[in-house]
Amino acid sequence: MAEKEEISREEMKIQRLIDDLEIKIKKESKSNLDFDKKRAALEKKQEELFEEINKIRKEAAFLDAKIEIEKEKARNFEIIQEIPVDLPYIRARIKEIREKYQNIENKLKNIKEAKELNLLREEFSELRKEVDKLWQEVSEGRKKEEKNSPKREKIVNLKTIGELEEKRKLAYKKIEELSRLVEKNRSEINNLIKIDRQTREEYFQMESALRERQFEISRIREKLNELRIEIAKIEVREEDIVKRVREDLNLDSPDLVEMPQKSEETPDLEALEREINRLKIQAEQIGAIDPMIVEEYEETQKRYDFLTNQSEDLEKSMQALKEVIKEMEVKIKESFEEAFQKINAEFSKYFKIIFGGGNAELVKKRIEKRRNEEELEETELEAKENETNKEKNDQPALTENSIGKEEIGIEVKACPPGKRISSLNMLSGGERALASLALLFAIISHNPPPFMILDEVEAALDEANSKRFSRILAELSNETQFILITHNRETMRQASILYGVTMSADGVSKVLSVKLDQVDEKGEIR
Repeated sequence: MAEKEEISREEMKIQRLIDDLEIKIKKESKSNLDFDKKRAALEKKQEELFEEINKIRKEAAFLDAKIEIEKEKARNFEIIQEIPVDLPYIRARIKEIREKYQNIENKLKNIKEAKELNLLREEFSELRKEVDKLWQEVSEGRKKEEKNSPKREKIVNLKTIGELEEKRKLAYKKIEELSRLVEKNRSEINNLIKIDRQTREEYFQMESALRERQFEISRIREKLNELRIEIAKIEVREEDIVKRVREDLNLDSPDLVEMPQKSEETPDLEALEREINRLKIQAEQIGAIDPMIVEEYEETQKRYDFLTNQSEDLEKSMQALKEVIKEMEVKIKESFEEAFQKINAEFSKYFKIIFGGGNAELVKKRIEKRRNEEELEETELEAKENETNKEKNDQPALTENSIGKEEIGIEVKACPPGKRISSLNMLSGGERALASLALLFAIISHNPPPFMILDEVEAALDEANSKRFSRILAELSNETQFILITHNRETMRQASILYGVTMSADGVSKVLSVKLDQVDEKGEIR
């Protein structure tokens, strides 16, 4: 009875743990859904803020350029006030310069990108050189003439410069406000990422608990096998006892016949006496019966009944645990399918971006499952158990290893543009490296990690592919912090902070860091 109570307690303990595990999984699924919705809303809001900041930064750059042009225009009007002796020539040159100024102003109004602003600055620099050249030509023999019109234009230019300065201040103030909103939004996203990390830890704990339950099932199976062996021993012992009792009592002897039924006629007393004497002689020949045999048989029967009940209870517990494991495997399979489809789509997208076309996909492939000797022995044992259960219940029982001898693998297929290949073995080393990067980016985009370290992964890429690589990193850096070891200039241009190691004259190595947003166009740190 003590063993039965112990097994019952273990069974109840396992069932409670399984129920708790199911409740945690349901709560985890609901919290993950809420987390995804909230995170998507914050990311959308952050994108809108970044767009607004970029727009205002363009306006500020436009105002800076316009202020610079207005200031230069005011300085040029002072030059125009000094009129050389050759007035027709000077007037013609001034007219050309004004037309070029007007052209630059018109282009400045329609500017959209920072690249176009740099081109205008170059044109403006060339125009300034022409003014300096004209100034040198009239450096000798010039005379001054007062004119009211240039003075009025100069006053207007100063007023325009003041208005542009005010607009620029307002633009930078708005940029600061939006930057604070971005920081606040980023803080909320970091909190969500922290919650997500805790959620993943709980998920891993649940997986660990599931493995413990599986270990518990294995332990119960071992105990069940021990009970079956014990039952088999008891059955053999029972047969021996029954056989010995029959031999001792001579129950199979033909001399032992049933007593004749009573007749209505008067019984023959002499015949009855003869029968009594014969039975006495036979009893003497049999000898005395050991009373311990009957007692031992009764104890053995009780032990057999107890172990049989325990075996049935363990079978039910194992079946319930197998159902729970089967349900967990279905949920894991559904999660895997969903993640596989998303990663496959992202892999195809990044492959086309990196290669400029082509096709790539992930394909599930069935491969033969390898099993060790212990699993093979376990399979044979379960097959024998199934035959026994089928004979008893006439129903096939589910086994853990009856699913099949195959398992699912993943094969990567890639075909660059202009080629008719699909296997990675047929690609060159550089193409395989690019395909690997595409798969890495696909996994990152589906489940972004907090940070990632890449060690010269783009070393073999040319300039065009390096630009694509840098553009993808800039896109993914909104959710993942990348730490790169690289010598590629295109990759360095996309970095926020650069760290380098240099050696001074005294032979001591130093680590230097530079934030690229603090470096101006001339390469000087603000």
